Amino acid sequence: MLKRIMDCRHGFTNGDHQVHFVKRITRLKIADHDDFPEDDTNESNREGKLKRCLNTFDLTALGIGSTLGAGVYVITGQVARQSAGPSVIIAFAIAAFASALAALCYAEFGSRITKTGSAYVYSYVTVGELIAFIIGWNLILEYAISVASVARAWSGNLDSLANHAISNYFQKHLSWHAPGLASYPDFLAFAIVIIFTITLSTGVKASSTINNIFTVTNLMVITFVFSCGMFYADIQNWNIPNSSIPHPGPYPLQGYGGFTPFGIGGLLTGAATSFYAYVGFDAICTTSEEVRNPQRVVPLSILLTLVVCFIAYSSISIVITLMVPYYKIDPKAPLPQVFALKGVKVAQYIISVGAFCGLSASIMGSVFPLPRVIFAMSRDGLLFKILGRVHDRFKTPLYATVVSGIFCSIVALIFDIAALVNMMSIGTLLAYILVSASILILHYQPSDHSIGQSLQDDNQIELIQHATTQPQNEENDGLQNQSALHDYGSVNNNGVEFKSNLGDKSSENDLILPDNNQLSDTLSDIDDDKIDDEDQPTSQSGRTVIKCVTALSAAILALNLILIKLINQLLNRTWWAILLVCTLVLLILIVIYIIVRQPKNRQKLKFKVPLVPFIPILSLFINLFLILKLPTATWIRFAIWMAIGFSIYFGYGMWHSVEERQMRFCHKLPLNDDDEDDDHFRTKRD
Repeated sequence: MLKRIMDCRHGFTNGDHQVHFVKRITRLKIADHDDFPEDDTNESNREGKLKRCLNTFDLTALGIGSTLGAGVYVITGQVARQSAGPSVIIAFAIAAFASALAALCYAEFGSRITKTGSAYVYSYVTVGELIAFIIGWNLILEYAISVASVARAWSGNLDSLANHAISNYFQKHLSWHAPGLASYPDFLAFAIVIIFTITLSTGVKASSTINNIFTVTNLMVITFVFSCGMFYADIQNWNIPNSSIPHPGPYPLQGYGGFTPFGIGGLLTGAATSFYAYVGFDAICTTSEEVRNPQRVVPLSILLTLVVCFIAYSSISIVITLMVPYYKIDPKAPLPQVFALKGVKVAQYIISVGAFCGLSASIMGSVFPLPRVIFAMSRDGLLFKILGRVHDRFKTPLYATVVSGIFCSIVALIFDIAALVNMMSIGTLLAYILVSASILILHYQPSDHSIGQSLQDDNQIELIQHATTQPQNEENDGLQNQSALHDYGSVNNNGVEFKSNLGDKSSENDLILPDNNQLSDTLSDIDDDKIDDEDQPTSQSGRTVIKCVTALSAAILALNLILIKLINQLLNRTWWAILLVCTLVLLILIVIYIIVRQPKNRQKLKFKVPLVPFIPILSLFINLFLILKLPTATWIRFAIWMAIGFSIYFGYGMWHSVEERQMRFCHKLPLNDDDEDDDHFRTKRD
């Protein structure tokens, strides 16, 4: 074994045993047998781990609460009045389709990898450590701003019911004037975040039950609004002639009538706005280690969340545009206003209940995933390790929950959320982009490699995976007290087979989880039976696809930049702008053709994205376009946030990550003397 470990040094230069900077930032997370949920069914194997207690209903309610929230009471009216008119239904359908592309990619990853961390861990096992840190760091900001903004909205709603008595008091006694800060400290929003943090700290099942109540109540109010509103529906409001419009013209005027009063451009603008109404389903993927049967439940919950949210948004859109002419809708409070116009004033109170429940579910939907992203990053060594500990009694990431709750409450207390809200979009869109690209890469990697392993040295990977295995429990771990060579073909107590890389390189099941039930064959690739070896991907074909995906992403990025920045030249048919577009489109088609020609991995999973490579590529295109549309000020704030993150990563995370310790063990390099987690590495090496 030690001889093999010594032999793996050739992956580094000059015999100085120092790891290249590039190798460090691009190294992949190598999973072990603990990634199998089947291994966690025995409670004796669960020590120091999160508790698996959530089911499909819990996860779907979490996703709906995080995605739907109270936005259904505002966004529908905003899009109908300002962009789409009655065609708001089509706008939400287009947005749902675009979101579904990313959701399908998340669903497959949820089936493949059952670790908490969502897009962070997905990026870590496919793209590399630095990119994963960037994704995780921005997910932290996204969820924190989401918690703070919704808490302020909750506070604002209560203040509105109190005739603004709360805000007037603080404005009078505690107001301040500083750029980037709110006009007064919102202590109510601060208290709301603290309350939800305490609730979440004491146990995931109790928190999930509270969230279920909020979400179900919200859906019941939406059902009431639709059922009651349809009694006042008038189909003529979907086809108002231009002559009946009091002040025709583009917004802020009242459009030109008809089903699309602001034209196709307005419809597409409405679809872009509606896209963000579906953001939130990724919160489901942060719960993988707390879910029973996550390989089935996580993908199913993601898809159910999108379906329910689309039905809810469509129902409200139909009701408000049929009840009153689109130009009479109040974009700030559409539902109370349209019912008031019909004389149904009691609906205002019912809608207020739904709004509070929606806001509460939305807070929970952001408070819940945030500490789990921090927990995952800390457990991998990229953030401070105390944040990666699980409370013995509550089985929750208590330290990460408390720290994230304090951070969110401070943001809600003092910051002007309106100035930060666009930064939420960067984290979301970056995650969507990386997950889509990772799925595209993954479908063309060989089965005898771990995810992304084709980029690394085979000897290095196989020794890291098996020489550094640390069993969780001496009595229950089927691999304890066996050499890696003797482990070949061994089966644990639950019947899950683990193969050593020393005999052959079949360790795919460390990360690509097998599908025993084959539940979604109809959504998988066809012709999977009787695949010859020559039709299987190789390391070379896998590397080819990785290079193609890199080139494809760059070409799509350039094409989107041209479509955004040179739109006037294209509309005026300027020859050089058209030539640029045609050249990039041709390049994209060539790269796609090369990818399609590569052999696919035909492994059976409980869920696989259909129509690969086209669905991930389309998702890439849409999300790259949207991220380039964000304002410059947002990118400046993003740069500041990333500067803080890079100082943590390059000053701490890169040197204390689990993969760093594993590589140092493999290459006989000094371990960190101040890190108690390295004791087992020293013991093995000595």
